[in-house]
Amino acid sequence: MGCGFNAGGYRRHHEDALDWLRLQDADVALLQEVQLEKVVSFHGMASHRVPTSPGSPTGNAVLVRAERLDAVNVEIGGALVAGVKARLVGEDFVLVSAHVLTGKHQQEALASFVRCVSRTVVDSRFVVGGDFNASLHWPEYAKWFFEPMRAAGFEDSRPHPQEVQSFWGRGSTAVIQDDHVFVDKVTRVGAGRGSWAIVSSENHRRWSDHGPVVVEVMEYGHS
Repeated sequence: MGCGFNAGGYRRHHEDALDWLRLQDADVALLQEVQLEKVVSFHGMASHRVPTSPGSPTGNAVLVRAERLDAVNVEIGGALVAGVKARLVGEDFVLVSAHVLTGKHQQEALASFVRCVSRTVVDSRFVVGGDFNASLHWPEYAKWFFEPMRAAGFEDSRPHPQEVQSFWGRGSTAVIQDDHVFVDKVTRVGAGRGSWAIVSSENHRRWSDHGPVVVEVMEYGHS
């Protein structure tokens, strides 16, 4: 099972959010806006952490239930990316946690993300997830991001075309799904046999302004 989660919405509940993550017993966790010191040694998982800026206590992290992982350097203006290579279910995967910022340069940042990460995952199995601040609620994002991602071979793990609300900050009631998990074509088949959900319980809405995306991939008899 994998989980993508922007855990930084309400810092006073950070520990609650991580306690929930611990109970999921995930094989992979792609985290954004997380307090990095709290995931150095997390639930027996290897970790790679990238601070928002030098010396910042928060940033992105990739947590993997694997004995070894190798960091992959991906630098994109307007986005924070943590990437690793690790061995899962007997195969090598590239795992990427991304946070694309809003603002006047976001369209450029999204285009750069597609180009750079496409080169990073070429000829690899992969799971790429995070807070892209991109939703089909605004039609321009289809052209800016989702169509280029699909053309580059990034399969949306969501099993249906309708987005599900993952962002409820600032009192938003619109169906805005800013958080997405993309996989390679082979992994997408396994995801179709598993499950997909955005968790939006009352507790999660207290802990963060983003809901975690939880994806279970059924593959080779494993989940």
